[in-house]
Amino acid sequence: MTEELRLNEYKERIKAAIRSNSDRGFVNYSGCIRLSMEMMSIVEQAEAGAQRDPVLAFDIVIMVINEVMKLISHTDDSSGSLGEAIRDSMRVIDEFCQSIDESNRKYFFDTIIKTAKRKAMKEWPDFGYGLLQSVVHLIHEKKQVRKVSEVFEALGTLYSGSKYPEEYVITYKITNRLEGPEAADQYLMTHIKVPELRCIAVEKALEEKNYASAEELCITAKSIEEQGFNRNLKWDHYLERIYSETSNQTKLIEVVYGILAQGDTSYYPKLQQLYDAEGTWEQQKEPLLQKLSVTLSDHYYASVLHQADEFEKLLELLSRDNSLIMSYGQQVAKRYPDEMYPIYEAYILDQAQHATDRRKYRETCRFLKKYYDAGAKQESVQLIDRLSAMYPRRSAMLDELSKLKGKLEK
Repeated sequence: MTEELRLNEYKERIKAAIRSNSDRGFVNYSGCIRLSMEMMSIVEQAEAGAQRDPVLAFDIVIMVINEVMKLISHTDDSSGSLGEAIRDSMRVIDEFCQSIDESNRKYFFDTIIKTAKRKAMKEWPDFGYGLLQSVVHLIHEKKQVRKVSEVFEALGTLYSGSKYPEEYVITYKITNRLEGPEAADQYLMTHIKVPELRCIAVEKALEEKNYASAEELCITAKSIEEQGFNRNLKWDHYLERIYSETSNQTKLIEVVYGILAQGDTSYYPKLQQLYDAEGTWEQQKEPLLQKLSVTLSDHYYASVLHQADEFEKLLELLSRDNSLIMSYGQQVAKRYPDEMYPIYEAYILDQAQHATDRRKYRETCRFLKKYYDAGAKQESVQLIDRLSAMYPRRSAMLDELSKLKGKLEK
Protein backbone atom coordinates (compact mmCIF):
# COMPACT_ATOMS: atom_id res chain seq x y z
CA MET A 1 0.00 0.00 0.00
CA THR A 2 1.41 3.42 -0.97
CA GLU A 3 2.07 6.17 1.56
CA GLU A 4 -0.72 8.30 0.06
CA LEU A 5 -3.28 5.53 0.53
CA ARG A 6 -2.15 4.85 4.10
CA LEU A 7 -2.30 8.58 4.85
CA ASN A 8 -5.85 8.79 3.49
CA GLU A 9 -6.81 5.85 5.68
CA TYR A 10 -5.68 7.71 8.80
CA LYS A 11 -7.27 10.93 7.56
CA GLU A 12 -10.64 9.18 7.31
CA ARG A 13 -10.14 7.69 10.76
CA ILE A 14 -9.47 11.16 12.20
CA LYS A 15 -12.52 12.64 10.46
CA ALA A 16 -14.71 9.80 11.72
CA ALA A 17 -13.50 10.40 15.28
CA ILE A 18 -14.29 14.11 15.00
CA ARG A 19 -17.75 13.45 13.52
CA SER A 20 -18.70 10.95 16.20
CA ASN A 21 -17.62 13.24 19.04
CA SER A 22 -18.93 16.60 17.83
CA ASP A 23 -22.33 18.23 17.70
CA ARG A 24 -22.75 20.95 15.05
CA GLY A 25 -19.02 21.56 15.03
CA PHE A 26 -18.55 21.66 18.81
CA VAL A 27 -16.88 18.96 20.91
CA ASN A 28 -18.08 18.80 24.51
CA TYR A 29 -16.10 17.80 27.60
CA SER A 30 -16.53 14.02 27.37
CA GLY A 31 -16.17 14.15 23.56
CA CYS A 32 -12.79 15.85 23.99
CA ILE A 33 -11.57 13.05 26.21
CA ARG A 34 -12.70 10.36 23.77
CA LEU A 35 -11.29 12.24 20.78
CA SER A 36 -7.94 12.82 22.44
CA MET A 37 -7.65 9.12 23.29
CA GLU A 38 -8.22 8.26 19.62
CA MET A 39 -5.66 10.85 18.47
CA MET A 40 -3.08 9.55 20.94
CA SER A 41 -3.77 6.01 19.75
CA ILE A 42 -3.06 7.08 16.16
CA VAL A 43 0.15 8.82 17.22
CA GLU A 44 1.23 5.73 19.16
CA GLN A 45 0.68 3.55 16.07
CA ALA A 46 2.63 6.00 13.90
CA GLU A 47 5.49 6.00 16.41
CA ALA A 48 5.55 2.19 16.41
CA GLY A 49 5.81 2.13 12.61
CA ALA A 50 8.47 4.81 12.30
CA GLN A 51 11.31 2.38 11.66
CA ARG A 52 9.51 0.84 8.68
CA ASP A 53 8.42 4.14 7.12
CA PRO A 54 9.62 7.26 8.99
CA VAL A 55 8.13 9.70 6.46
CA LEU A 56 4.66 8.14 6.68
CA ALA A 57 4.87 8.13 10.48
CA PHE A 58 5.91 11.80 10.45
CA ASP A 59 3.09 12.75 8.07
CA ILE A 60 0.49 10.97 10.20
CA VAL A 61 1.53 12.80 13.36
CA ILE A 62 1.67 16.15 11.56
CA MET A 63 -1.84 15.46 10.26
CA VAL A 64 -3.04 14.79 13.81
CA ILE A 65 -1.54 18.11 14.94
CA ASN A 66 -3.16 20.01 12.07
CA GLU A 67 -6.60 18.48 12.58
CA VAL A 68 -6.64 18.95 16.35
CA MET A 69 -5.35 22.53 16.06
CA LYS A 70 -8.18 23.40 13.64
CA LEU A 71 -10.66 21.98 16.13
CA ILE A 72 -9.37 23.03 19.53
CA SER A 73 -11.00 26.48 19.57
CA HIS A 74 -14.39 24.79 19.18
CA THR A 75 -14.11 22.38 22.10
CA ASP A 76 -14.63 22.20 25.84
CA ASP A 77 -11.09 21.09 26.60
CA SER A 78 -11.27 21.96 30.31
CA SER A 79 -9.87 18.49 31.01
CA GLY A 80 -6.76 19.45 29.02
CA SER A 81 -6.91 16.13 27.15
CA LEU A 82 -6.69 17.59 23.63
CA GLY A 83 -3.83 19.84 24.69
CA GLU A 84 -2.10 16.76 26.04
CA ALA A 85 -2.65 14.99 22.70
CA ILE A 86 -1.00 17.90 20.86
CA ARG A 87 1.97 17.98 23.23
CA ASP A 88 2.40 14.22 22.93
CA SER A 89 2.34 14.54 19.14
CA MET A 90 5.01 17.24 19.30
CA ARG A 91 7.17 15.04 21.52
CA VAL A 92 7.03 12.33 18.86
CA ILE A 93 7.84 14.84 16.10
CA ASP A 94 10.87 15.99 18.09
CA GLU A 95 12.08 12.39 18.41
CA PHE A 96 11.60 11.85 14.66
CA CYS A 97 13.62 14.99 13.89
CA GLN A 98 16.53 13.79 16.02
CA SER A 99 16.79 10.45 14.22
CA ILE A 100 15.76 11.17 10.61
CA ASP A 101 18.32 10.51 7.85
CA GLU A 102 19.85 13.27 5.75
CA SER A 103 17.66 12.67 2.70
CA ASN A 104 14.47 13.58 4.56
CA ARG A 105 15.71 16.45 6.70
CA LYS A 106 14.63 19.17 4.27
CA TYR A 107 11.13 17.69 3.94
CA PHE A 108 10.74 17.51 7.70
CA PHE A 109 12.01 21.07 8.11
CA ASP A 110 9.75 22.56 5.42
CA THR A 111 6.70 20.67 6.73
CA ILE A 112 7.20 21.84 10.31
CA ILE A 113 7.70 25.45 9.18
CA LYS A 114 4.50 25.28 7.12
CA THR A 115 2.56 23.76 10.01
CA ALA A 116 3.85 26.26 12.57
CA LYS A 117 2.78 29.18 10.31
CA ARG A 118 -0.85 28.07 10.15
CA LYS A 119 -3.49 30.46 11.47
CA ALA A 120 -4.49 28.10 14.28
CA MET A 121 -0.95 28.25 15.68
CA LYS A 122 -1.15 32.06 15.94
CA GLU A 123 -4.24 31.60 18.11
CA TRP A 124 -2.34 29.07 20.25
CA PRO A 125 1.29 30.30 20.06
CA ASP A 126 2.49 28.00 22.86
CA PHE A 127 1.79 25.06 20.57
CA GLY A 128 3.39 26.86 17.62
CA TYR A 129 6.61 27.41 19.54
CA GLY A 130 6.45 23.90 20.93
CA LEU A 131 6.46 22.49 17.41
CA LEU A 132 9.11 24.93 16.23
CA GLN A 133 11.55 23.62 18.87
CA SER A 134 11.96 20.51 16.72
CA VAL A 135 13.46 22.31 13.71
CA VAL A 136 16.60 23.06 15.74
CA HIS A 137 17.67 19.45 15.10
CA LEU A 138 17.29 19.99 11.33
CA ILE A 139 19.02 23.33 10.75
CA HIS A 140 22.37 23.35 8.99
CA GLU A 141 22.46 26.68 7.15
CA LYS A 142 21.54 30.31 7.77
CA LYS A 143 18.98 30.34 4.96
CA GLN A 144 16.84 28.12 7.16
CA VAL A 145 17.15 30.62 10.02
CA ARG A 146 15.30 33.21 7.95
CA LYS A 147 12.39 30.78 7.56
CA VAL A 148 12.32 30.26 11.32
CA SER A 149 12.26 34.05 11.78
CA GLU A 150 9.23 34.22 9.50
CA VAL A 151 7.43 31.85 11.84
CA PHE A 152 8.37 34.08 14.80
CA GLU A 153 6.70 36.98 12.99
CA ALA A 154 3.62 34.88 12.16
CA LEU A 155 3.19 33.81 15.79
CA GLY A 156 3.29 37.43 16.92
CA THR A 157 4.23 38.85 20.29
CA LEU A 158 2.97 38.92 23.86
CA TYR A 159 0.25 41.40 24.81
CA SER A 160 3.00 43.70 26.08
CA GLY A 161 4.60 43.69 22.63
CA SER A 162 7.58 41.70 23.90
CA LYS A 163 8.85 38.59 22.20
CA TYR A 164 7.74 35.21 23.49
CA PRO A 165 10.49 33.72 25.69
CA GLU A 166 10.45 30.58 23.50
CA GLU A 167 11.77 32.70 20.63
CA TYR A 168 14.88 33.51 22.66
CA VAL A 169 15.34 29.85 23.63
CA ILE A 170 15.03 28.62 20.03
CA THR A 171 17.40 31.34 18.80
CA TYR A 172 19.92 30.38 21.46
CA LYS A 173 19.78 26.72 20.41
CA ILE A 174 20.12 27.60 16.73
CA THR A 175 23.09 29.86 17.52
CA ASN A 176 24.74 27.03 19.40
CA ARG A 177 24.15 24.66 16.48
CA LEU A 178 25.39 26.95 13.69
CA GLU A 179 27.97 29.17 15.40
CA GLY A 180 29.14 27.11 18.35
CA PRO A 181 29.08 27.30 22.16
CA GLU A 182 31.03 30.54 22.44
CA ALA A 183 28.57 32.51 20.28
CA ALA A 184 25.66 30.83 22.07
CA ASP A 185 27.05 31.83 25.47
CA GLN A 186 27.43 35.40 24.26
CA TYR A 187 23.78 35.41 23.13
CA LEU A 188 22.78 33.89 26.46
CA MET A 189 24.47 36.59 28.52
CA THR A 190 23.19 39.37 26.24
CA HIS A 191 19.62 38.26 26.97
CA ILE A 192 20.17 36.96 30.50
CA LYS A 193 17.17 38.93 31.83
CA VAL A 194 14.88 36.49 30.02
CA PRO A 195 14.05 33.99 32.82
CA GLU A 196 14.06 30.99 30.46
CA LEU A 197 17.58 31.85 29.29
CA ARG A 198 18.72 32.50 32.83
CA CYS A 199 17.53 28.98 33.69
CA ILE A 200 19.69 27.62 30.88
CA ALA A 201 22.67 29.60 32.23
CA VAL A 202 22.07 28.25 35.76
CA GLU A 203 21.82 24.68 34.45
CA LYS A 204 25.09 25.12 32.52
CA ALA A 205 26.84 26.51 35.59
CA LEU A 206 25.59 23.62 37.73
CA GLU A 207 26.70 21.09 35.13
CA GLU A 208 30.17 22.66 35.20
CA LYS A 209 30.01 22.81 39.03
CA ASN A 210 30.48 26.58 38.84
CA TYR A 211 28.38 27.08 41.95
CA ALA A 212 29.41 30.70 42.57
CA SER A 213 28.14 31.75 39.13
CA ALA A 214 24.93 29.72 39.52
CA GLU A 215 24.27 31.28 42.93
CA GLU A 216 24.83 34.81 41.62
CA LEU A 217 22.47 34.23 38.69
CA CYS A 218 19.73 33.04 41.05
CA ILE A 219 20.17 35.77 43.65
CA THR A 220 20.13 38.45 40.95
CA ALA A 221 16.96 36.96 39.46
CA LYS A 222 15.25 36.99 42.87
CA SER A 223 16.11 40.66 43.34
CA ILE A 224 14.72 41.54 39.89
CA GLU A 225 11.49 39.58 40.01
CA GLU A 226 8.47 40.70 41.99
CA GLN A 227 8.61 39.72 45.61
CA GLY A 228 5.66 38.59 47.69
CA PHE A 229 3.70 35.50 48.60
CA ASN A 230 3.34 32.83 45.91
CA ARG A 231 6.14 34.27 43.78
CA ASN A 232 7.98 31.96 41.41
CA LEU A 233 10.19 29.68 43.51
CA LYS A 234 12.37 28.25 40.73
CA TRP A 235 15.38 30.31 41.82
CA ASP A 236 14.95 29.15 45.43
CA HIS A 237 14.84 25.54 44.24
CA TYR A 238 18.05 26.08 42.30
CA LEU A 239 19.64 27.63 45.40
CA GLU A 240 18.50 24.64 47.44
CA ARG A 241 20.33 22.39 45.00
CA ILE A 242 23.43 24.61 45.05
CA TYR A 243 23.66 24.69 48.86
CA SER A 244 22.96 20.96 49.10
CA GLU A 245 25.74 20.12 46.64
CA THR A 246 28.18 22.51 48.35
CA SER A 247 27.16 21.38 51.87
CA ASN A 248 26.42 24.97 52.91
CA GLN A 249 24.15 24.13 55.83
CA THR A 250 23.50 27.70 56.96
CA LYS A 251 22.36 28.96 53.58
CA LEU A 252 20.47 25.72 52.92
CA ILE A 253 18.41 26.19 56.09
CA GLU A 254 17.73 29.79 55.07
CA VAL A 255 16.48 28.91 51.58
CA VAL A 256 14.43 25.91 52.75
CA TYR A 257 12.74 28.13 55.33
CA GLY A 258 12.08 30.70 52.59
CA ILE A 259 10.34 28.10 50.41
CA LEU A 260 8.27 26.91 53.39
CA ALA A 261 7.32 30.48 54.27
CA GLN A 262 6.03 30.91 50.71
CA GLY A 263 3.45 28.19 51.32
CA ASP A 264 5.15 24.98 50.18
CA THR A 265 4.40 23.10 53.37
CA SER A 266 6.09 19.94 52.08
CA TYR A 267 9.30 21.71 53.14
CA TYR A 268 8.43 21.56 56.84
CA PRO A 269 9.88 18.03 57.34
CA LYS A 270 12.90 19.01 55.22
CA LEU A 271 13.59 21.91 57.53
CA GLN A 272 13.14 19.66 60.55
CA GLN A 273 15.69 17.23 59.12
CA LEU A 274 18.20 20.03 58.65
CA TYR A 275 17.78 21.23 62.22
CA ASP A 276 17.91 17.63 63.46
CA ALA A 277 21.27 17.21 61.73
CA GLU A 278 22.51 20.20 63.72
CA GLY A 279 20.93 18.90 66.92
CA THR A 280 18.94 22.12 67.35
CA TRP A 281 15.39 21.07 66.38
CA GLU A 282 13.95 21.16 69.89
CA GLN A 283 15.17 24.75 70.36
CA GLN A 284 14.08 25.85 66.89
CA LYS A 285 10.63 24.24 66.67
CA GLU A 286 8.57 26.66 68.78
CA PRO A 287 10.08 29.90 67.38
CA LEU A 288 9.64 28.48 63.87
CA LEU A 289 5.95 27.74 64.41
CA GLN A 290 5.46 31.20 65.86
CA LYS A 291 7.01 32.83 62.78
CA LEU A 292 4.95 30.67 60.43
CA SER A 293 1.74 31.55 62.29
CA VAL A 294 2.33 35.15 61.19
CA THR A 295 3.77 34.48 57.74
CA LEU A 296 1.38 31.81 56.44
CA SER A 297 -2.34 31.96 55.80
CA ASP A 298 -4.53 29.78 58.04
CA HIS A 299 -4.81 27.14 55.30
CA TYR A 300 -1.03 26.65 55.01
CA TYR A 301 -0.38 27.06 58.72
CA ALA A 302 -2.93 24.34 59.50
CA SER A 303 -1.01 21.98 57.20
CA VAL A 304 2.21 22.70 59.13
CA LEU A 305 0.53 22.15 62.50
CA HIS A 306 -0.91 18.85 61.29
CA GLN A 307 2.52 17.65 60.13
CA ALA A 308 4.02 18.79 63.44
CA ASP A 309 1.38 16.86 65.47
CA GLU A 310 0.52 20.15 67.16
CA PHE A 311 -3.16 19.35 67.64
CA GLU A 312 -3.71 21.74 70.51
CA LYS A 313 -2.52 24.64 68.35
CA LEU A 314 -4.58 23.26 65.47
CA LEU A 315 -7.65 23.28 67.74
CA GLU A 316 -7.05 26.96 68.52
CA LEU A 317 -6.76 27.69 64.81
CA LEU A 318 -9.97 25.79 63.97
CA SER A 319 -11.84 27.68 66.67
CA ARG A 320 -10.91 30.92 64.86
CA ASP A 321 -11.36 29.58 61.31
CA ASN A 322 -13.94 26.79 61.29
CA SER A 323 -13.76 26.47 57.46
CA LEU A 324 -10.73 24.25 58.10
CA ILE A 325 -12.68 21.58 59.97
CA MET A 326 -13.47 19.64 56.79
CA SER A 327 -9.73 19.04 56.34
CA TYR A 328 -8.59 18.67 59.93
CA GLY A 329 -11.66 18.35 62.17
CA GLN A 330 -11.66 14.56 62.45
CA GLN A 331 -8.01 14.37 63.53
CA VAL A 332 -8.48 17.07 66.16
CA ALA A 333 -11.83 15.68 67.34
CA LYS A 334 -10.21 12.34 68.19
CA ARG A 335 -8.03 14.17 70.73
CA TYR A 336 -10.32 17.01 71.80
CA PRO A 337 -13.94 15.90 71.21
CA ASP A 338 -15.53 18.18 73.81
CA GLU A 339 -13.91 21.23 72.25
CA MET A 340 -14.37 20.22 68.60
CA TYR A 341 -18.03 19.14 68.60
CA PRO A 342 -19.38 22.68 69.26
CA ILE A 343 -17.13 23.99 66.45
CA TYR A 344 -18.55 21.38 64.09
CA GLU A 345 -22.12 22.21 65.08
CA ALA A 346 -21.66 25.96 64.69
CA TYR A 347 -20.19 25.42 61.24
CA ILE A 348 -22.97 23.05 60.11
CA LEU A 349 -25.71 25.34 61.44
CA ASP A 350 -24.20 28.25 59.51
CA GLN A 351 -23.98 26.18 56.31
CA ALA A 352 -27.59 25.03 56.68
CA GLN A 353 -28.81 28.58 57.24
CA HIS A 354 -27.31 29.73 53.94
CA ALA A 355 -28.26 26.63 51.93
CA THR A 356 -30.87 27.46 49.26
CA ASP A 357 -31.18 24.43 46.98
CA ARG A 358 -30.90 20.66 46.98
CA ARG A 359 -27.23 20.69 45.97
CA LYS A 360 -26.38 22.82 49.00
CA TYR A 361 -28.60 20.71 51.24
CA ARG A 362 -26.59 17.67 50.17
CA GLU A 363 -23.42 19.59 50.97
CA THR A 364 -24.78 20.27 54.46
CA CYS A 365 -25.47 16.55 54.83
CA ARG A 366 -21.92 15.81 53.73
CA PHE A 367 -20.71 18.01 56.60
CA LEU A 368 -23.03 16.15 58.96
CA LYS A 369 -21.56 12.84 57.82
CA LYS A 370 -18.06 14.21 58.52
CA TYR A 371 -19.26 15.19 61.99
CA TYR A 372 -20.58 11.67 62.51
CA ASP A 373 -17.28 10.16 61.32
CA ALA A 374 -15.39 12.41 63.74
CA GLY A 375 -16.92 10.37 66.54
CA ALA A 376 -20.09 12.35 67.17
CA LYS A 377 -22.49 9.45 66.54
CA GLN A 378 -25.30 10.54 68.82
CA GLU A 379 -24.64 14.27 68.48
CA SER A 380 -24.85 14.26 64.67
CA VAL A 381 -28.22 12.47 64.68
CA GLN A 382 -29.53 14.95 67.27
CA LEU A 383 -28.33 17.79 65.06
CA ILE A 384 -30.27 16.32 62.12
CA ASP A 385 -33.43 16.38 64.25
CA ARG A 386 -32.66 19.94 65.30
CA LEU A 387 -32.24 21.10 61.70
CA SER A 388 -35.45 19.35 60.68
CA ALA A 389 -37.31 21.26 63.39
CA MET A 390 -35.66 24.57 62.43
CA TYR A 391 -36.58 24.40 58.74
CA PRO A 392 -39.94 22.61 58.45
CA ARG A 393 -40.82 24.40 55.18
CA ARG A 394 -37.70 23.26 53.30
CA SER A 395 -39.04 20.02 51.90
CA ALA A 396 -35.92 19.24 49.85
CA MET A 397 -33.72 19.74 52.91
CA LEU A 398 -35.97 17.55 55.03
CA ASP A 399 -35.77 14.85 52.36
CA GLU A 400 -31.96 14.92 52.33
CA LEU A 401 -31.75 14.99 56.14
CA SER A 402 -34.16 12.05 56.38
CA LYS A 403 -32.11 9.97 53.93
CA LEU A 404 -28.89 10.72 55.82
CA LYS A 405 -30.47 9.87 59.18
CA GLY A 406 -31.65 6.54 57.79
CA LYS A 407 -28.10 5.70 56.70
CA LEU A 408 -26.55 6.73 60.02
CA GLU A 409 -29.03 4.75 62.14
CA LYS A 410 -28.59 1.49 60.24
